[in-house]
Amino acid sequence: MLITPILLAAICTAGPALSPTANTSLPLEMVPLVTVQNLHYSTLFAQDEQREITGQAPAFAVPTTTSITPATNGIWESLGNDKLRWTLRVSCKNAVSMNLGFGRYNMPSSGSLTMYDASGDFRVRSFTADDNKAHGQLWTPVIPGNEAVIEIIVDNDQKALVVKGIELTSINSGYRWVRDASSRGSSEACNVDVACPEGNAWQNEIPSVAVYTLNGYLTCSGVIEVVVGTAKAGA
Repeated sequence: MLITPILLAAICTAGPALSPTANTSLPLEMVPLVTVQNLHYSTLFAQDEQREITGQAPAFAVPTTTSITPATNGIWESLGNDKLRWTLRVSCKNAVSMNLGFGRYNMPSSGSLTMYDASGDFRVRSFTADDNKAHGQLWTPVIPGNEAVIEIIVDNDQKALVVKGIELTSINSGYRWVRDASSRGSSEACNVDVACPEGNAWQNEIPSVAVYTLNGYLTCSGVIEVVVGTAKAGA
């Protein structure tokens, strides 16, 4: 089970994204699109009620299993200076968010992977070889909206390594905002702004609360315990 912390302020930025039209005449609508099945909201909400009754982790998205590589889908472009770019769009027409699971992620040294929404107003930071892990997977943050654009830029002589090392295996279509799903269950929101006096007694705990996604479609919240040692007087 892969767990991804939702720390959007740290890993996501707003503003103009590098679009597939940079350094090329290819418009975004010409980038190949993979579309997954529409969401059935009434069925999903009914399932959520059963999950809550049985104490299961709240869900916020529906996973669709795929087997997509830079050799099977998307489009490659030459950017000059021995650089190549691979681009693919993924969509679920009535989703409120998208996130992705790469069951195989082994990025070569010159490569970087970026994701952003179709408008270019929201993007996540680039993933590189520094994000290669022993388990060989990568689970992305959540992108708002019903479409996400994936870009990989790599040196020409390492294209084969990208084709071999990257496989998109799960497209996860969101039907709830993550924070909405995580607030379901017996642990309800406290409804106190931490900047207000009511939060003064909880200043040490405030920074340690986080929301996590599990395998791209489940969510939970947790508290990170930090133990700080203090020296005794006279020691």
